[in-house]
Amino acid sequence: MFFKFIQTYSSSKIICALVALMCFNFGYAQQYNFKNYSVENGLPYVQIFAMHQDHQGYLWSGGYGGLSQFNGKIFKNFSPKNGLANHYVNAITQDKNDRIIAGTIEGLSIIYKNKIINRNEKNGLSNKNINALCVDKDNIVWIGTNKGLCKLINDSIYCENDFKIEKIICLLNTPLGLCIGTENGLYIKNKTTQLYITENGLSSNTILSLAYNKSKNQIYIGTQNGLGILNTLTNQIVNFHVSNGLLDEAVTSIAIDALSNVWIGSKNGLVSFDDKEFSYYTIGLDYNSNNISTLLVDAEDNLWIGTHSGLFKYRGKGFTTYGKQEDLGAAFIYDINQDKNKNLWVTTENNGAYKFENGYFKNYSVKNGLLSNTVFCVLP
Repeated sequence: MFFKFIQTYSSSKIICALVALMCFNFGYAQQYNFKNYSVENGLPYVQIFAMHQDHQGYLWSGGYGGLSQFNGKIFKNFSPKNGLANHYVNAITQDKNDRIIAGTIEGLSIIYKNKIINRNEKNGLSNKNINALCVDKDNIVWIGTNKGLCKLINDSIYCENDFKIEKIICLLNTPLGLCIGTENGLYIKNKTTQLYITENGLSSNTILSLAYNKSKNQIYIGTQNGLGILNTLTNQIVNFHVSNGLLDEAVTSIAIDALSNVWIGSKNGLVSFDDKEFSYYTIGLDYNSNNISTLLVDAEDNLWIGTHSGLFKYRGKGFTTYGKQEDLGAAFIYDINQDKNKNLWVTTENNGAYKFENGYFKNYSVKNGLLSNTVFCVLP
């Protein structure tokens, strides 16, 4: 996109000034626009395990440090000090009564009108360690624990006998029914049947993440050993692995945007998949920024990424910035033009001229014969 933009407006001084400003202010490579929110912004934690956007548009996140509500500017935080069941939050959802429900390692916390009510094994949970939550069309809150599947109806908790010994890792409500990801495979449960999916060809019985693509009638299944795509019309599964383009065999999270692009999170980074090819994204320079636990596409089609280095918001491929790390330097840029071979030529103040070819900058200065290192314009 950067190259098309420059090509169209190569003679515009506005775009030259914009590029110069970007290089001067940042001075480093920013391949994609990831906005980071962390402790410095008011988050009480850096490891994020769960996210949810509520009916009012607020973003909720949870991790090792509590629960937070974000209005776009300020984080409002919840912890055991003000009633949360535990500071370790694994799952978040909201029912049709506008109650925010957080799953922790010590049970449920139900938040409504700034009041918190907690539920644990004494209130009917099969196990206090909660890994997953989701709400179905009947406003039943399904609860995945370390030992079984439960449901919250109004204020009462009931357990499903069929899943008493199962560790539930993830849950997803779909038109086919409730998808239940466990250490022993994937189940789809509705009012009349219970379908066991692993027999249809998944690469692993350990299900880590789930997502549903309504436009394509597909369920995306992240496992410990690759990504599976279930066609709900044919009941067939296609598997993808590192050899096909994944960054990691363990798919920790999946999200689908409005254009049906599939976003895949792992411990080694972010990948997008458009049914044809995989694209790779480096979120940050440190390892923890690329260790992804959860993904969410919000109502405005922004991608939110929960990592071990805080919360990131992906804002699209608008600009690619080139600076010191690409050998361009941080000088003020006067002019940009393109030669017949589609190489970019950039002139600067004090740093001479640069040729951008095959992804690299080559510098020309007085050492190479220029009369001055301040070059105002370039013309093929």
